[in-house]
Amino acid sequence: MGVGIEGEGMDIGIIGFPLSGKTTLFEALTGGKGAPVGRGRLHSVVGTAHLPEPRLAQLAGIFHSRRLTYPEVRYHDFPVGEGGSRSLLFGGDLLNAMQEMDCLLAVVRAFEHPTVPTPPKGVDPRRDLADLEAELLLADLSVVERRLQRLEQALKGAKPHERSALLHEQGVLQQVWQALEAGRPLRSIPLSKEEGRLLANFHLLTAKPLLVVVNIGEEDLPRQKAIEDALDTPPREGRRVVALCARLERDLALMPSQEAQAFRASMGLEEDGVSRVVRALVHLLSLLTFFTGNQEEVRAWLVPQGTSAVEAAGRIHSDMERGFIRAEVIPWDVLVACGSMAEARRRGLLRSEGKTYRVQDGDVVHILFSV
Repeated sequence: MGVGIEGEGMDIGIIGFPLSGKTTLFEALTGGKGAPVGRGRLHSVVGTAHLPEPRLAQLAGIFHSRRLTYPEVRYHDFPVGEGGSRSLLFGGDLLNAMQEMDCLLAVVRAFEHPTVPTPPKGVDPRRDLADLEAELLLADLSVVERRLQRLEQALKGAKPHERSALLHEQGVLQQVWQALEAGRPLRSIPLSKEEGRLLANFHLLTAKPLLVVVNIGEEDLPRQKAIEDALDTPPREGRRVVALCARLERDLALMPSQEAQAFRASMGLEEDGVSRVVRALVHLLSLLTFFTGNQEEVRAWLVPQGTSAVEAAGRIHSDMERGFIRAEVIPWDVLVACGSMAEARRRGLLRSEGKTYRVQDGDVVHILFSV
């Protein structure tokens, strides 16, 4: 099923059982900055981070921009059951918030540490992942069952011209219920565009892409790839696995940048875990980045792959979409090689594209419009 990114950036819901380190990962991803949303024990904590985008700085030099604007990632740390309960909290506003996420991030524990109690049944990331996915399936089953019950009642009093649409929806949901009952998440089920649009109204949790973060100890960092492969066997559609040490990533995120880089280099770590998580999220959500620039601002925009030029214009401003004439497009690296838009235009490297052009990752786009 396709995923639509609404607003600026993306919303990622972090779930996991107690003692998994999901809040430690949240602090690593957000630099320790978050604010509660909601009331009482059912509140989640939301933090915002910029999506790393090194191309922006180079483009800012081309446009002599005063401001760089990065895409944002909003991370939502959702609560779990009280008293060490191995359950997620569903229902009411909390379930509604989870259903609005673009992607779910499930943290499973694969570390032992003297200061963190071992769960009663021991450390087992494969078991925890299966249990988390089972809870998501149960939440979706509940949503589908309630809708099927309402449809059954609606069909009893439906007028002839209403029955066709109701029966079609009932048939699709019955197939979905059977898949969920068999333990199959909806992200792994092929659906037609029409079925996808129908189910999108229900915001089912197992239809969302799932990033599994295996929280390992520092001693297991050399085995990251082997740990990822072991948990991702067999591979699942719409799911990826990343292994990292959340405690280490949190500590590094709170250090000054140069100090963190030196410490990471001393440990032989080529890439930080946060960047690996973000890259996996972008891949799972099938996103690409295009750029706009002028002297005031150079900006990166996240959009789904396959976005048309006129849709990209709409992301920038609704007036641009409504009055779209054409888009001037140049790959970012070609523009950097030229040194300026004027030089790119002089060389004939600035392309003119119409409404149906599919924006490519790295495109620098200038929209011409009239309203």
